[in-house]
This record gives sequence, structure tokens and C-alpha cells, in this order.
Amino acid sequence: MTMKRLLYFLALLLILSGCKTTTQENTPPVVIMREAIHMDNHYQLYTDGESVFLKDVKEDSTITLRKCYETIKERLTLPTINSEAPPPESDITTYLEEATPFTYDATLETSTMYLQHLKESGWVIFAQYANYLYLDMYLKKDDIYMRVIVLDEKIKIFKNISGEVPDPLSYVNERASKKK
Repeated sequence: MTMKRLLYFLALLLILSGCKTTTQENTPPVVIMREAIHMDNHYQLYTDGESVFLKDVKEDSTITLRKCYETIKERLTLPTINSEAPPPESDITTYLEEATPFTYDATLETSTMYLQHLKESGWVIFAQYANYLYLDMYLKKDDIYMRVIVLDEKIKIFKNISGEVPDPLSYVNERASKKK
């Protein structure tokens, strides 16, 4: 009878504890703070709240850079939208209000629509850099290059630029960028 009670007690204890595995307990949430993608290179600077890591996504390798002392701010991402973009033949900048030269007032949703319009018009994003303040994209169509910088409430559009882009590893890895 005591063995039966002991088994009952252990089963009850497991149920009340939630039966958490060590994998579930030891997997903290990850916040990507910076990201750079260019051609075959893809790097992420992220934190688990304790340390800051540099991940080479292509090689699936990660190194610990340092302890995390700063306020954690997730990189800016574009929302998924359900509305359709304007037809590819239309110039979407006519729908945006120009705040200053090359800069337009735009929500993240409007910026997403503009980028969708560019893709449907044949533009290809070949490089992308992101932190918590902005998303910086370089696009190409034929032999023409364009740069689009998306901010929280603005979009900057630079047409006919050179095709040069920042080094993705230097952008993400603060140690590499300080050495230059």
C-alpha cells in the first residue's frame, strides 16, 4: 500500500512540475539585434539576454562575442501585409508624401507595399542590412542599382547609385568594424 502511495505521489509531483525537460528550461529566447545578408553571406548578431553572439547562418556556426550589458533592441522587420501592391507600371512614389529630398513619409506597411511593387517590377534585393533603427536594402534591375532605407515612419529612396555595399561581417560584428 505504501508503494502505491509513493508512485501516486511521484506522478502527482511530475504533473504539478509541468514535466519540463532540461532543453525547455535552458533555451532562452533569442533576439536578433543586427543582421546582414549579401549574396552568399548571412550574419546575425543576437543575444539570449546574457551574452551576445555572432552567427554565420550559411555555415551554421556561432561564436560568443561578449556579455550583454546594453538594452536589448530587436532589429527592424517589415510586416506581412494582405493588401495588394499598386500595379508594377505605376510609380508608387506618387502615393508617398516627400518630407525632404529622397525621404518620404511612410508607415512600415506602406514601405512593405513599395518594396513589393519594386519586386513585381523586376527589382531584386541583393543586399540587406538591419538594426533596430532601420532596414537598408540594395536592389538591382538590369545594370541599375537602387538603395531603399526603411525607418519606422519614413522611407529613403536613392536611385541610380553605384553597386557598392558594406561588408556584411563588418556591419554585424562590432569588433571587426572598430578595427577598420
